[in-house]
Amino acid sequence: MDTHYDDDEALRPFLRSVTGIVFVIFLIIVAALLMGDAQTHVLGALVFLPLLLCPLIHLFVRRGHRRHI
Repeated sequence: MDTHYDDDEALRPFLRSVTGIVFVIFLIIVAALLMGDAQTHVLGALVFLPLLLCPLIHLFVRRGHRRHI
């Protein structure tokens, strides 16, 4: 059975909805406050980002390299 939606609100992508727009504005405000108050701490933490991403990269990239038994 084919379901037909009459409401355009249900078919809109998240970022084009009111909730998505408010969420993006909230993230921009939080980023601006973090960069204004704790810029040295945020930029200092970026140095460790590659080290933190290494385990995640290995988890997702190596998933396709499992042995097929």
